[in-house]
Amino acid sequence: MTLVANEISRHFGGLRAVDKVSFAVEKGELFSLVGPNGAGKTTCFHTLTGFLMPTAGTITVGGCDVSRLRPDQRVAAGISRTFQTTTLFNGLTSVENVQVALSRSRRHSIVRSLLMPWRSTDLRTRAEELLEHVGATDHLNLRADELSYGAQRRLAVAIALATEPQFVLLDEPAAGLNPRETESFGRLLRSLVDEGLGVLLVEHDMRLVMEVSDRVHVLAQGRTLTAGTPEAVRNDPAVIAAYLGRR
Repeated sequence: MTLVANEISRHFGGLRAVDKVSFAVEKGELFSLVGPNGAGKTTCFHTLTGFLMPTAGTITVGGCDVSRLRPDQRVAAGISRTFQTTTLFNGLTSVENVQVALSRSRRHSIVRSLLMPWRSTDLRTRAEELLEHVGATDHLNLRADELSYGAQRRLAVAIALATEPQFVLLDEPAAGLNPRETESFGRLLRSLVDEGLGVLLVEHDMRLVMEVSDRVHVLAQGRTLTAGTPEAVRNDPAVIAAYLGRR
């Protein structure tokens, strides 16, 4: 299965924030979308996930056109995402946050779970499994607002996985993490890819990008600057000039 962006554009009046950008993300690979500030990364990300509709072009998942679908419909099609700013229920524990995501993805409410205790038990078991999967079992019963920033990032990934996606899109997940947390988070990302998920990463931490990516796509001023393996992108003169800076 492939997530394909085919010449997608997003214009705001006369501003072409994204202009005829094309790429494909395969299951089982980590694809990074990078570029300097104002390159159009976030706009492109929002267009892929349904928070913005493309002005032109198409987005397909497994050959099915999802270009005009709402965010929740794209989740059902297999696209899940995290946010730059962690979007959590701060008054709920880690495991309760994941249970909410599971209840929505399985189309039954928390109220129904309370009325049918076996369903609630099933949701908690699965929530604990997902938290273990992302390395966040130390904080099961802590409220989300009591977690460290790194733990919140892992919780956000567990919530994204609760929808049983084919593709997980991560919006600057390493922002605010220290070097040790970033390295650990990179290993988590690679483990998701090894399990067959497609991962699209929008990230400013170029060290992380170069270490974990299979392919890198560079945007500049809303258009594709270059694309290729991390090594090829690292040594591209246009990238060095426009993004990484000259020596």
